[in-house]
Amino acid sequence: MKKLILLLVLSIIIFNNCSRANNDIPQLTLNGETFIKVIAENSFDSLILKTTYCSHFPSQTCLRHQIIIKKKGTYFASYRITRPDFVEIAIQDTSFYIYVIPTDTAVIKVGTVKNIKGEPSIYHEIDDPINRYLQKESKYFGSLYFRSPFVEKYYNSKPRSQKEVEKAISLIDSAQKDRMSFLEKNMNGLPKWFIKTQKSDYIYLSADLKYFQYFLLHDNHLLGNYPLINVKIYNLEAILSSFYYRFLCDYFLLTFSNKKNEFRGPFRMIDLYLSASKDINSNLKGDILQYFNAYLLADLYNASDSNKEVDSVNKFFQSSDFKLNDLGKAYINQQKADIQKSIERQYSLKPGDKAPTFSLKDTSDNLHKLSEYQGKIVYLHFWATWCAPCLKELPSINKLFYKINNKSIVIINICLDDKPDKWKQIIDKEKLQGINLICQENYGDLLQNSYSFNNIPHYALVDDKGLIITNFSKRPIDIYDELMQHLRKN
Repeated sequence: MKKLILLLVLSIIIFNNCSRANNDIPQLTLNGETFIKVIAENSFDSLILKTTYCSHFPSQTCLRHQIIIKKKGTYFASYRITRPDFVEIAIQDTSFYIYVIPTDTAVIKVGTVKNIKGEPSIYHEIDDPINRYLQKESKYFGSLYFRSPFVEKYYNSKPRSQKEVEKAISLIDSAQKDRMSFLEKNMNGLPKWFIKTQKSDYIYLSADLKYFQYFLLHDNHLLGNYPLINVKIYNLEAILSSFYYRFLCDYFLLTFSNKKNEFRGPFRMIDLYLSASKDINSNLKGDILQYFNAYLLADLYNASDSNKEVDSVNKFFQSSDFKLNDLGKAYINQQKADIQKSIERQYSLKPGDKAPTFSLKDTSDNLHKLSEYQGKIVYLHFWATWCAPCLKELPSINKLFYKINNKSIVIINICLDDKPDKWKQIIDKEKLQGINLICQENYGDLLQNSYSFNNIPHYALVDDKGLIITNFSKRPIDIYDELMQHLRKN
C-alpha cells in the first residue's frame, strides 16, 4: 500500500509540468527537485543516455545520471535544483542542453527511424516551447550563449590595455544585442517569466564577461575598486536567472581580492565576504538578498575539503546575520550534511592504501595503467575541460614539470570528462606537460568515487610501490619540496 501511495504522489509531481506551457512563475523554494522523463519509443540493444547537471553558484561537483535503455518504455532521472537551469544530455555522439524547472518535468522522446540508406538511426525529440526555442537558438548561433567559444574566450583571455578592454566590451555588447534580437523575433508561445529570465541571462552573462575583462587587466586584484558595469545590481526581474547570481558573486567578492590575500578555499571566500558585506547588504534586499546569502553559504560548504574548513564556515554562519528564513536554514543544513558525508568518505583512502587503478587512453589512443609507473613517484592531477579553476592551474603543472626535471617522478593529468576534441585543444593550447589521459563514458565518476573527492582540480600522491602517500595533496605550486623529500627517501 505504501508503494502504491508513493507511486501516486510521484505521478502527480512528474506530470504536473504546467509552468512550461503557461505563465505560472517557478518559485525559488531552495528545496526543489526537477525530473527528466525519457520515453523510449523503441527497444534498443543498449542505448546509454547520460545527464549532467553543473551548478556554478553555488559551485558543486557536477552531478551525473546514466540511463541504460533496452526496452520500450519510460525512464526517469531527477536532480535537486533551486531555480531554472540547464542539464546536459548525451546520447551516443550527440550532446545538447535542456532547460529544467524546479518541481517540473522535462520530457525527451528517443527512438529509431530509417535513414536514406534504410539503416536505423537514433533520434530524440523535446516538445515544449522553452526547449524548442533553445534548440532553435543553438542551431542559429552554433551554441547556447553560455557555451559559446565567444564566452570562453572573454573569461580567459587577458587584455593588455584599457583599449583592448573597450574593444572586448563592444564585441560583448554586440553579441548580447544579437541574442536579444533573436529572442524578440522568436518569443511567440514562450511564458512571460521565461522571456524575462532569458533576457536577464543574456544581460548578466555579458556583464560578467565585461567584469572579467577588467579583473584580468588588473592581474586579478581590483583592491576594492568596482569597475563600471552598466547593469542593475538589485533586479527583481532577474530573480530566476542563474547568471544574475553568478555575476553578483563575482562582482562583490572578487572586487575585494588583493595581492596579500593568501587564504584558499572557504577561508578566502569568508575573508572576501567580510570585506564586501557592507556593500552586499546595502545593494541587495528581500528575496534576492535571501537567495544570494543562501547560495553563498552553500558555496562555502561545497568548497570545504576538511572538517576544519566546515567548522570555520559553521562559526562564520553563526556569527553573521544572514537573515535566512526557515527554508534557507534548512537548505544550508542539507548542504552542510552533504559535504560532511563527502569529507567522511575522503578518509576511506589512507596513506599506505593501494592507490585505485585506472586504464585510460592518451592523445594517441594508447592505454595506460597506474601499475606501469611502479618504481616512480606519481603525482596525479584530476581536472576537467569545463572547470575554470582547473584551467588556471595548468600553467602551474607545466612549471612543476620543468622544475622537477627528474624521470623518477611522473605527473599524470587525468581529464574527467569525455570531450576528447576539447581536451586535445586545451592540451595543445597550454602545451600541457606530463602524461595526459582522458576518461570515457562514466569512468570519471568511478575515479571520483575511488579517490573520494568532490572538488577539482584534485591531486593525489602515489609512491613507487603504487601506495597512497597522500590523497588531497598539495597544489603544484606548493608540492615541489615534498616531492624532493620523497625522492631522497627512495
